[in-house]
Amino acid sequence: MAAARGGHGQQVTIVAVTKTHGPEAAKAAYEAGLHDVGENKVQEALKKMAAVDVPVRWHLIGHLQRNKVKSLEQFVLLHSLDSPRLADAVCEFGIARGRAVDVLLELNITGEASKGGYTLSEMLPEAERLASGHPAEELSMGMSNDYEIAVEEGATLVRIGTTLFGARAK
Repeated sequence: MAAARGGHGQQVTIVAVTKTHGPEAAKAAYEAGLHDVGENKVQEALKKMAAVDVPVRWHLIGHLQRNKVKSLEQFVLLHSLDSPRLADAVCEFGIARGRAVDVLLELNITGEASKGGYTLSEMLPEAERLASGHPAEELSMGMSNDYEIAVEEGATLVRIGTTLFGARAK
């Protein structure tokens, strides 16, 4: 209904965010028909991947350090490309493996120093630089508390965890 209210007509994929939940959460998501699973941290994701025996599509939604770029081989999409230096490292990895890496640029619209991502003034030139070799087709926004608004605004991917799995485990 939110997609109809927004008037964009886009297909929307739910990414079940299992961070801090065990491997059983990824399996439950898959069994419920949600085949895209998001993790915030590479190390947690890799441990969980080894314990999950259903073919979910793994998304990395959290910050990626340049020294862990090779771990992108395990993910279908990086949601958090947040700097030109990381973009260059990801590009080099894609060239080395012979296949582009699917990524989403992270935009920091609030300008908060504690948040990662490109500023508005950095976004356009960086998007143009990166789109010259890879089209921009997805918009990832929203989470459990605002996913309907995100879909109304045109999101094609929404990351939902708390609504599906309850509050994060400590």
